[in-house]
Order: sequence, then C-alpha cells, then structure tokens
Amino acid sequence: MKKVILLFTIILGFNLFSDNLKNNEIPFISSSYDEFFQKVEKLEEKIKNGDKKAINNLGNLYAKDENSRNIPKAKEYYRLAIKNGSEIARKNLEIVNKLPKLCPERSICENWTTIRFVEKDGKIVKMIIRGFPIDKEEVNKTEKQAIKEEIEYMLNVFFENEEFEIVGYADKTENNKNKLSLLRAEKMSEFLKQNGLRKDIKITKMIGKGSENPIDTNDTVEGRYNNRRVEILLKNGKVKEIDISKLLNQLRDE
Repeated sequence: MKKVILLFTIILGFNLFSDNLKNNEIPFISSSYDEFFQKVEKLEEKIKNGDKKAINNLGNLYAKDENSRNIPKAKEYYRLAIKNGSEIARKNLEIVNKLPKLCPERSICENWTTIRFVEKDGKIVKMIIRGFPIDKEEVNKTEKQAIKEEIEYMLNVFFENEEFEIVGYADKTENNKNKLSLLRAEKMSEFLKQNGLRKDIKITKMIGKGSENPIDTNDTVEGRYNNRRVEILLKNGKVKEIDISKLLNQLRDE
C-alpha cells in the first residue's frame, strides 16, 4: 500500500514542487496554526452576522490553508453557500471535486484506505476489498462508509474513462461459495454505482469464482478473512496526473 500511495503522491507532488522552485519558494512553509484558527473564527463570526459570502470564503480557507487542506470540510461550506445562492461556490465545488483527500502540506492521507491498490509498472492493475462477514454478500456498515469516501476521493479523482471487471471470492468454509462470490461482485458493483462512481468508469463484467485463487491460508481466521474479498480489475490502470497548486489557485473568494 505504501508503494501505491507513493505513486499517487509523486503524481500529485511533481508539479507542485516545480512551481515552488520556479517562484524561488521553499515548498511546504506554512503559516502558524494560531493564524489559521484566527481566520476561521473571523469568518465564522461573519457568517453568524449574516454575511453569506463568508460561507464560501471559509470553504476556501479550509481547502487552501497549508495548516488545513481539509477538502471534505471545504465541500460542506461550498454546499451551504450554494444553498444560499452562490454561483462562485458552485464553481469552487467543481474544482475541489477534482482533488483527493489531503492532509496538511498537500500530502495524501495514508491511514484511511479500505480499498487495497495493487500496482505494477506504474499502473494500478487491481483493487482488493477484503473482510466480508462470513456467508454475507456485503461488507459491514463501517467499511461501506470508508469505501464511499474512497469512491469520492480516490477512484473518481485518479481514474477516468476506465473499465472495471469485478470478481467475487469466498473462503473455502462458506456455504454456496459460487453463488455467494457472484453476489459479492454484484452487490459491490451496485454499491459503487449508487455512491457516485464516475459515469465514465464502466463496470463491464461481474463474476464469482467461489474459493478459487486464495490470497491467504484458509486454515486461520485471519487468512479466511483475507480470502473473503472482491477484486476489481482495471483495463487501463493509468493514474491521472493532478496539479494541486493549479486547482487550488482557481478557487475564488467572494
């Protein structure tokens, strides 16, 4: 997983680092956290006093400030600003929808991926979702929420015009293994579509392979946990290049 995160980070970071060098700047120098929170408090006070423009501007602060990089929080404020009639916020939301989930200093947050990415020769060849409950066709509620975020901040950001083939698997102790593995593939396909997978990412095939091709031993609880899985095979696997600086610089205050 670290290797794949590095692949994504290199693609994100190259243009950013180059831009800083062009401007004779040292990358990733941030203002103090105190200054950031003071700015937040000022904008929150304006919002309380009825300043609707401050809603969009607070979204920009969360997205752009190097002490934050909180894209999910920024989206919340853009959506609220849109409800209050802001067209600028609508355009800003379109821009941040092209960004992954960031941590301070514009790195990718590494600790939240439920989907495991398998990389080969600079491309993603497949993604693995493990840990289905025994004899169940869907992952649990916690994992669903995590995967939903990863659709928004990984799949929809880094892949376009892609084709997925979804393959379900069971461990050897489960009942009706062939049927169950197919249901896992079908349910995952349905879940991806219902939770905002880009329309240009097509799911071309869903198949079940029972307990074939185990990735771990079936003799332990942990091994069986790993074998209860869905694999998403990618036709192209090309990771889209993203210039974070360029996108963030397009965000506009009101």
